[in-house]
Amino acid sequence: LAIYRDAVQSNYRGGVEKAVMISGLRSQNPRDELDRTLNSTIDLIDAYENAAGILESVFRGLLWGLTRRHGQARELEVVEDPQLRPFLQKLQAQVGQVASRFRHCLEEFALDALAVKRDSVDIDRMHRLLEVTELASYDVSNCVNAVVDRHKQVQKEKRKGHWVEFDKLWTLMPGFGDTSEEPPQYAGYLHPYRVTNMYSMLADLNEMPEIGFGDGEENE
Repeated sequence: LAIYRDAVQSNYRGGVEKAVMISGLRSQNPRDELDRTLNSTIDLIDAYENAAGILESVFRGLLWGLTRRHGQARELEVVEDPQLRPFLQKLQAQVGQVASRFRHCLEEFALDALAVKRDSVDIDRMHRLLEVTELASYDVSNCVNAVVDRHKQVQKEKRKGHWVEFDKLWTLMPGFGDTSEEPPQYAGYLHPYRVTNMYSMLADLNEMPEIGFGDGEENE
């Protein structure tokens, strides 16, 4: 409860879920097989989310840079934007370590008999993201290409259109611009793990005090 309350004060949902899972649910001293399985599962989730977050930050950075070019520009003009380029370089420099940890956690999870037996994780999906992350680790150019290709593939699987028309000129589709002063960066989890949902359910049952996001105050 204390971890949740502290996290809610300064985090959005993804940040709260990361704090609770890493600092609350993960055992620092695993005592049995169940603890070890829980740890390997949380480690894999964290590694997956770190990879997804850094790739999403790169893609959102490209949207941000394209918005600054009035929604249409050549790829090189976007990537070489004086404010965006250092941002992309900083992110790309982290990708190698993120990919290495992701691979390690995936291998450790695969060795956990109980975790694998439960068949609760889409391993193929994990490997697909790992492949993209490793491709993105070489340099900024490869990173941009890997992120763009991933976006195209994901949108194809969803049967939805691209957010950008990737041609000789990149053209931003309506509704996907970003007018923030700086390119966005994601530090929390992108995908929901129902931590906040579980807390809300317990609050509805009067088992926990209600806590609102942003201020950590209990609701009267």
